[in-house]
Amino acid sequence: MRWKHALLALGLYTASLADIDAKAASPAQILPKASTGIVTGMGWSCGGLYAVGERGHVFTVNQDPVQQPFPMRTFLTGLAVHGDQLWVVGHDALIAYLPDCGELWHLQHYKPELEAPLFALSFQNTKQGLAVGAYGLILFTENSGREWRRIFASEAYPHYYAVQYDASRNWYLAGEFGTVIKLSQQGELSVTYNTKTSVTFFGLEVLAEDRWLAYGLRGLLVSFDGTTATKIDTPRKFSLYGSTQYKDGYFLFGEGGTLYYYRDQKLVDLSLEERIPLICGVIDDNRSELILGSTNGFRHLPLRELNL
Repeated sequence: MRWKHALLALGLYTASLADIDAKAASPAQILPKASTGIVTGMGWSCGGLYAVGERGHVFTVNQDPVQQPFPMRTFLTGLAVHGDQLWVVGHDALIAYLPDCGELWHLQHYKPELEAPLFALSFQNTKQGLAVGAYGLILFTENSGREWRRIFASEAYPHYYAVQYDASRNWYLAGEFGTVIKLSQQGELSVTYNTKTSVTFFGLEVLAEDRWLAYGLRGLLVSFDGTTATKIDTPRKFSLYGSTQYKDGYFLFGEGGTLYYYRDQKLVDLSLEERIPLICGVIDDNRSELILGSTNGFRHLPLRELNL
């Protein structure tokens, strides 16, 4: 079963810290082999690299990952950073916040009764953020997450797997049924794009306003140039789960060790011999390497060996 679908095998409202009842929740266990498990998201903050994964696993990653305490034993699916502020999302509509390079996580949103995991979030600044998840779940904050307001953007209630924003502060969401939509900075629906597909998108990169690259199930890769969606052929039909920018292009990664470098609507196939699902990744400029998160922990690839 694809890991994204395994995550799912599981009006207007505002939630604050006072609404959260997590008394029955257990903190994540510190496990010796936690870093060999599923890694779902990574980001740079507080002068270092943070990563998240299954069972509430949170890591700081130097050369070797070190697990950090986390208050919930919940599958964490993504994270967002803005300066020294760090947020994570996960199952049970969980959002947690780590302020100012601290060590104590604060629960901001936790709604098991929704039966909807959150998959991704993004912050345009330290105040405005958007979190997205299953069954059309979209949560918006304008006060650093102290309150989260629900937004309804589609009667189809697709699963949203990705959210990004452009230089004009518009939000872009991608997900089920070939959905890519644009919201205003305040979270109001602006555009529903014709992507010419009903296949699920798992991620996207925003290139400029109304210009984006979306990818997903069975190697689906679509470029939108402001007016028209164009499908880009991929040499391997493995699902694509994540991406990260490098120079004037993007690394894309997914099932079966799939790794591409995309630039100017052209792909370079750099796929690994190790046929494991690659989920997320970042560039480490100091070590000149690509760090990947997978279903089996972390992989470090020297950039010089990729010959780009």
